[in-house]
Amino acid sequence: MKKKAKALVFLALVYILCSLGGCAFPSLGSAESLMHPPKASGDKEEIQNVIEEQANTDYILNYPQSGENRSSIIMKDLDGDETEEAIALLTLNPNTDNAESHIYIIDENDDKWKIKGDFKNANNSIDRIDFGDVNGDGKTDILVGWNTYNVNQHTLYYYLFDNKIQEINTKETYTSMAVGPFTNESKNTVITVSLASPNSPAKGKLLSIDDKNVITAYEVLMDSNITMFTSVKAGMIDSTTTGVFADGLSSSNNYNTQILYFRKNRLLNPLNSKAERGILPTQRGTETSCTDFDNDGTLEIPMAKKLPYRNRKEGENTAYETVWSSFNIKNNSLTPKKTVVINENYRYYISVPDGWIGNYTATFNGDSSVLTFRQAINNGSGYTLGETVVEYIATLGKDWTNIGSKQGYTKMQDVGIYTYGYKIGEKTPFIFTQDDAYEIFVPKEEIDLMAVSPVEAVK
Repeated sequence: MKKKAKALVFLALVYILCSLGGCAFPSLGSAESLMHPPKASGDKEEIQNVIEEQANTDYILNYPQSGENRSSIIMKDLDGDETEEAIALLTLNPNTDNAESHIYIIDENDDKWKIKGDFKNANNSIDRIDFGDVNGDGKTDILVGWNTYNVNQHTLYYYLFDNKIQEINTKETYTSMAVGPFTNESKNTVITVSLASPNSPAKGKLLSIDDKNVITAYEVLMDSNITMFTSVKAGMIDSTTTGVFADGLSSSNNYNTQILYFRKNRLLNPLNSKAERGILPTQRGTETSCTDFDNDGTLEIPMAKKLPYRNRKEGENTAYETVWSSFNIKNNSLTPKKTVVINENYRYYISVPDGWIGNYTATFNGDSSVLTFRQAINNGSGYTLGETVVEYIATLGKDWTNIGSKQGYTKMQDVGIYTYGYKIGEKTPFIFTQDDAYEIFVPKEEIDLMAVSPVEAVK
């Protein structure tokens, strides 16, 4: 067992050697997958030796299960001296009644690596590890969420970095969380979100710790119909306010977004407050998550709805219209910014012209390689489909001649493995030119983030 543990440490340290930025790096594979693991050298070999000496028994490395830091050994400058410390996560005596999970914090002083802190926990796995200056002393602290027997509850601990590292059990549990400057102070705070339980409604909390290590919690109710958070991230609501955007799946199999932010000593969740009969204004039938869609530095919320269709069978292939919207704190309202139709399977979206909105629909073929836009006319009791405006097609580059070109599409561009083309309808009901066909088409390489596909046709 100990040989295997040593090999795992070797692999982890090789990742450290290869990383350029010195921060967290991806989770490692098993030791058995590498026949001759390279030997660490220099500082990395010293770190390895410190880990083995401190453990002094069989051990395995632990990997956080969520968050951005998924490595078992993380290099981070905690004290601001421009030299990184090592944070190692491991379990001693695994698969025995004496198993203990440990966090080793290893510091370098006078060219020698030494254990600065060794903290153990009765829980045998870690949900996540985050970093931030939570007490405002200018040093980076470690935030660890330890798993419990309840998969939706994790216990949050702080490890405050100073001359002597202090471990603080906040005694707060959470389902998911984010770290950021939520109170506009010169320190970080934590916002946690928790699903409803038989004894407690769903709630959000902001946790702030002062220079005497006293923790203050601010609470707000959340949507208790949410059964799973699909995305929880910190982001800018506007140019001055940082909040948490929580996307979740409800018991009715719909998705919504809640925004939590701090204002006048209160934690607020305005979108949940605007719910009517339990339905939030951000409810949608797609898994699309919040993102900075237009790269303006603030996060937008996707408001998605199915485009018009005439019957259930036709509806199966009908696309969703997604309206990316910002939240206006002053007016307590959502402001539409851009309307798009997304084809995630083939990595592009169409920016819908203003003149089409309310007068069009869009459908996918069976494998979503063809997206067709048509006029949709509201006759009062339903919709009548008009003429085709434009079709977009995506093929593998090698198949373009035999598929796209042969079917009369005009080639636009090659992006990655795909070639894209379009075909304007012969009797298009809108004024629509070849230039327009190019202008509204946006392949994935032209955007930093792409939402999850809102198409139901492709399973």
